[in-house]
Amino acid sequence: FTDIRNFTSISEKLTPDEAAVLKHSPGVVLVIVSYTVVVQIPGRASGPLDFHPASTGSGFLYRPDGYLITNSHVVEDANLKDLQARDDHLKSIHSNILRWVQAKLKSTGRPPLTVAEARVLRISASDPQIRVYLANKNYFRGEIKAYSDPTGINGGKDVAIIKVDANNLPTVKLGDSNAIRPGDPLVVIGYPGAVSPLSGFDMISMESALVPSVTNGHVSAVKTDYKGTPVIQSDAAITHGNSGGPGFNAAGE
Repeated sequence: FTDIRNFTSISEKLTPDEAAVLKHSPGVVLVIVSYTVVVQIPGRASGPLDFHPASTGSGFLYRPDGYLITNSHVVEDANLKDLQARDDHLKSIHSNILRWVQAKLKSTGRPPLTVAEARVLRISASDPQIRVYLANKNYFRGEIKAYSDPTGINGGKDVAIIKVDANNLPTVKLGDSNAIRPGDPLVVIGYPGAVSPLSGFDMISMESALVPSVTNGHVSAVKTDYKGTPVIQSDAAITHGNSGGPGFNAAGE
């Protein structure tokens, strides 16, 4: 990271909103869960087909020794300690495999699967890996340290704590959620992946996919969910990939 004197010089030329984004973005991270699937089609001499599915989300570092928070549904495929999660992951692979195989065969000009071939596919999959990218494009392997199920599964809080093997990392400042009021300004920083090559699309470059996006809004209401847990409603624009990312108040918390 640049010398703090350089940051001070730059920040004097920026609007308050621009300076806040520059200050807080380093603590916001991109979270990617990826794995490899290999499919063999008995009877075909063309060799196995390989696939590299990935899902993306956001997160934020709250301790400089590599602890970060994200949503559980962002990393649920990598929750290998949970037998139910592992089983759900394998079921997801099997439910998508025919579509993946047919699409790859078509793209390479090979004949589609026959009904008989579809019944005898040999499928193997690697364990999912978590990669955590910092705003400076460095990345680390992540490990799940704490996990609460997504809200639709066993009524969890959809929060996971991930650890990366690094120190002296930039962090975000945690605020007091009890002090939030409707109408308060809100800034959301994250990595929406709706058109990202990391999510299977190619509308933006890979380099751009590693640049955090910023949206502004306000707190619409403070409510409780169906379990009685306080939740914050806002009108800041977010989409797939923003999950797990932070919202900042006017004080940068």
